[in-house]
Amino acid sequence: MPPKCLALHPPPLLLYSDNSKKAFYKEFKRVVELSDVVIQVLDARDPLACRCPDVERYIRATNPNKKIVLLLNKMGAWGSENNQSLLDRASRRF
Repeated sequence: MPPKCLALHPPPLLLYSDNSKKAFYKEFKRVVELSDVVIQVLDARDPLACRCPDVERYIRATNPNKKIVLLLNKMGAWGSENNQSLLDRASRRF
């Protein structure tokens, strides 16, 4: 079963037909299976809102040894003191 967050917030392309949705999930599963590492890009201003735990659970269920990298984007929008604070909080939480 595909991750819930993808089902709740599908890209606009997937809203048009079930065939597109099936094709997307089939490709998503294939990419996850073939990947050694999965990179999840998170907005540094609110990383928890961008994170998709359902995708992470699916990846862990598929292969518990597969690496998931959380990449914080838009770090430049903050000052260096805020960046360090964010990184400290994120490292404790994740």
